[in-house]
Amino acid sequence: MVSLKVTIIDRKGEAGQLCAEGCGVDWTQEENRNLARQNLRGFFGDRVQVEFLDLDAPNTQEAFQDIARRVQENDLLLPLLVVNGEVRISGFFDFRMLRDMVEVAGELGRG
Repeated sequence: MVSLKVTIIDRKGEAGQLCAEGCGVDWTQEENRNLARQNLRGFFGDRVQVEFLDLDAPNTQEAFQDIARRVQENDLLLPLLVVNGEVRISGFFDFRMLRDMVEVAGELGRG
């Protein structure tokens, strides 16, 4: 029973360009993706589904047309954290922020 759908959207060629000091996590790296999956599964078990999408991929732009349009208009920074279809973080974030936002979304969904 998946009740939390977590999507991290980024562009493979742009990771780290805005913050050379290492702000946040490079979500384009498979190692970081696997750590995020493990971390979230450890806290939320089977309730969470995690996916990572490249904004430049055609299927991502089709599925997330509104978000892709807002990014193109410079309203949103990458990476994006989307939980159950809602943008929760725009810009750099780390594993702790990821878990905290998923936890908040899960608690709001119970009410």
